[in-house]
Amino acid sequence: MSGFIVETGEVIGEHTRSRGLGEEEASKHMGISERQLHELFNGETRLTEDMAVTFGELMPDVPATFWLNYEMRYLEYLAGER
Repeated sequence: MSGFIVETGEVIGEHTRSRGLGEEEASKHMGISERQLHELFNGETRLTEDMAVTFGELMPDVPATFWLNYEMRYLEYLAGER
């Protein structure tokens, strides 16, 4: 895979912020701590299937399958960089 790819959590963070949702509000909706969400947005943890489904509910115009596919492509990219 060639080209630059942005970490999944960073993309989700941008989508969340563009909708006017802060980490506190989004984390409450998701049932996770602000720290967990912050770690995802900063690439310190990976996207889980449960998180993807919840983001799909939080932002219905971007389905969970989009986030899961993006995460898979990101992980493939990282594997190819080794």
